[in-house]
Order: sequence, then structure tokens, then C-alpha cells
Amino acid sequence: MALVDETLDLLKRGILSIPPDSGYREAGMFVLTGGKVAALTAPVKKPTLAEIIQEYLDELPSGAKADSTTRTEHIHLEHFKRLLGRSTRFDTIGTGQLQSYVNQRAKEKGSKGTLHPDTIKKELGTFSVLWTHAKSRGWVKGDSPKRGIKLPKSAQLPPFMTWEQIEQAVQYGDGEDLWDRLFLDEKQVWELIDYVKEHANRPVLFPAVAFAGLTGARLSEILRSERSDFVWDAGFVLIREKKRKHQSSISFRNAPLFPQLVTIMREWFDGKHSGGRYTLCDRPNVPLTGDAADKLLDRSLKGSKWEVLRGWHTLRHSFISIAAMRGTHQSIIDSWVGHQTDDQRARYRHLFPEQVQQAMSGLFRRDTQP
Repeated sequence: MALVDETLDLLKRGILSIPPDSGYREAGMFVLTGGKVAALTAPVKKPTLAEIIQEYLDELPSGAKADSTTRTEHIHLEHFKRLLGRSTRFDTIGTGQLQSYVNQRAKEKGSKGTLHPDTIKKELGTFSVLWTHAKSRGWVKGDSPKRGIKLPKSAQLPPFMTWEQIEQAVQYGDGEDLWDRLFLDEKQVWELIDYVKEHANRPVLFPAVAFAGLTGARLSEILRSERSDFVWDAGFVLIREKKRKHQSSISFRNAPLFPQLVTIMREWFDGKHSGGRYTLCDRPNVPLTGDAADKLLDRSLKGSKWEVLRGWHTLRHSFISIAAMRGTHQSIIDSWVGHQTDDQRARYRHLFPEQVQQAMSGLFRRDTQP
């Protein structure tokens, strides 16, 4: 007790000071030992990869990221735990371990066949987010070890194909799953919308498919939509984005409200809509979720010719392709669907076979006059 009293007195007089960054235990030991805390301080336990991941998820503010982004991050984080090891100390993960991770992932298959290098690149981006979180908590220092990682070379994404082109390729024995590259023409889009109207498991699927097919909006944007976003008199619907402007939680763009979509959505709001602010919901003020929308679409199309569709994005790039086919200027398409890069635009800048043939028929004709 005399030692404790003396130490406290020296602290009050400023002759001694508790070392910076001391916790309660270290400060207590400092007082009990008269300042000889170094020999008795217990080593700080370094968190594992799984613990850092859990801490990051627990502290992520609600709504900070789009639902689709959050789901994707969860998938990436599960891959890290599987291949890097849940119990691996996070501060021991360096460039060598990440390169090994990349090499292992490059040998694995994705949901659409061969894993694309861009997928691995996005996973490394998620790791950098995790590293930044750990650095802000003092668990690691320096930049993310992803610098210097060598990724497999990526080929340019193949162009989209019409239904007829895919069926012909399959007939000729092409073993690749080409339905990921399908885009629909206008007639097929309407056929799909009509089919869903008659065969949807739940009424909410019909306006959802019409919304996607006639605006080119992403599924996450459609699910985020609110009834007040429909500006009937001006002929457009506000699309709530979360990917384009990272400094804002929500940004907006306008998509056209074609007369057919106006009719469908008005009938939905005035009829089977359950009430509340959200455009697509089964219960008042409870929006449809992404998982529920995916399951509804799969179940409703199962057993029909439409079951070859690979999700909602088929409707998005079908809309863009049809707009391009109709001669819509690229800047207008961008304003409608929110494109950002030339790589994104390039995949949609194609024409239907009939138009290609028409263009070719006017070239290199012998009867052409100079």
C-alpha cells in the first residue's frame, strides 16, 4: 500500500506518467508495481481473420452500401475465410498469402463457368476494404498487401447473342453455357412480360419484370423504388442509384415511362399493391428483397422455355440493346441506364442480325456508281 500511495503521489505531482496507449490493466499494474509495468504487461492478443471480418460487419452502418454490394462482400469474405484460414492472424497476411489465394481462386469455377479474373480483382478490392478497417483500429500498419499481386490475364467479355444465335451454336455442339450472353428482342421482351403476367407465383412479380424490361434498371434499383418516384405527367421515373456516386448514399437518374409501363404500374398501384411507400411489396412498407425476387423469377419460369434466362440482368442488357438498335444516341442510353465506362458500353453496342445484313447489302455492289 505504501508503494501504491507513493506512486499515486508521484503521478499527481507529474513526476511519473502512465505510458501512452495503456489499458486499464496496464495502468493498474503501473500503479501496483511503482512504474515497473513492462515486465508484468500481458501480451496483446492479435485478432484473427474471422474476428476482423466479424468486427467489420458488426460496425458497418445500416444502409451504408447497396444491398447487392453487401451480398457480394459477404461472398468474398467467405472465400477469404475458406482459403486463407479463419484462425489466421490478420496481421500476418502478406502479399505471398494473397498471391496464393489468387492462384487457388483462378483454378476454381464460378457460378457461370470459368472464374473471370475481374471477379478475383473485385475480391481483392474487398480485402483492401477489410485492411483499411483493421488499420483504422490499429491492428495493422501500412498499405494493403494486394499491391504487387499478379492476376490471370483476362479476355474481353464476349458479345451478347440473340436467342436464335445461341440455339444454333448449341446445335453445332458448342459446350459453353451461352445463355449467360442472351439478350431479347422487343417481341421476346413482351412475350416474357405476358408470360409472367399469367404464370407468376405472386402478383408482385409482374410489375417487377415489366419495370426491369421497360426501363433497363438494375434489380437493386427496382427494389429501392418508391411510388413517389413515378412522375406521370413528365413521363419519367426516378431511379435510385447507389453505385455511381460513392460520396452520396443515394443518387438519382431518370428513366423513360413508356405508355405501356404507365398502364401496368397504374393498374398495380390501384389494384393489388399492398399499400405503403415502396413500389414493389407484398406487405405495406415492406419492400421485396433481392433473394425473394430471384426465387420468384426462377420458380415462375421453371418448366417453360424462359427458364434459360440467367436472372434479371438479361432484361437490362436487352433494353439497352433494343435502344441501340433503334438508333438511340449513346449519351441518352447512358442517362437512362447509368453506364460509366467504355468497357460497359462496348458489350451493348451491337445490332440484330437483320440490321447487319441490311447494312452489308449496301456495300461493295458492282452496280454502285462512284
